[in-house]
Amino acid sequence: MDEHLGTLYRQIRLHIMGTVTADMEAVAVAATPLWSVHDVIAHIVGIVEDTKNDNMAGAPSDAWTAAQVERGRAKSLAELFQQWEQDAPAFEQFLDSQAGQARWRVVCDANSHFADIMTALGLEVSLSSDFLNWAGPKVMALFDEAVAEQGLAPIDVELSNFEILRSRFGRRTAEEASAYPWSHDPRDYLSTWFIFGPAPSSIGEVAAKN
Repeated sequence: MDEHLGTLYRQIRLHIMGTVTADMEAVAVAATPLWSVHDVIAHIVGIVEDTKNDNMAGAPSDAWTAAQVERGRAKSLAELFQQWEQDAPAFEQFLDSQAGQARWRVVCDANSHFADIMTALGLEVSLSSDFLNWAGPKVMALFDEAVAEQGLAPIDVELSNFEILRSRFGRRTAEEASAYPWSHDPRDYLSTWFIFGPAPSSIGEVAAKN
């Protein structure tokens, strides 16, 4: 389904634009502790801007994302959304036409940050079944591949696609991940499980039954 990345991205873009309002901008986002909701939107929109301008040097480093946030700081939410709406159609066509890790990760990034925002607002988090059914197995398969590359024995865990994605992308603590129903002791696997490292503390997320 990687050929439909642009469609998945458009779904979450429209969902974010229809949900996030100006009165939410200043709320701190626990999953990205240095950022507000406005900063998260500036980052998401900044990825599209940087792709358009071929400004990919250093991607996806902290410095690269920090520059996106800084560029968007003086813009209102309405201005960021206007920029996103203008640039997104070409970006979504680009996603449809290109395969590879950098392409699918940007779809995961937008969905992850929408969930971050909903959690910051104290709202139940729900992501589209189209996205979850595509991304969950993909991210789990990458974990299995990494386990094999490290010479570790296979390990199984029974999780929803939502929990796989939130956890692997660093929205769960090591303690929370350790408590999953693993087929055997996961201690040797946790460094591989977390793509960006574990959350330093629980973000207190309430997920819908996806």
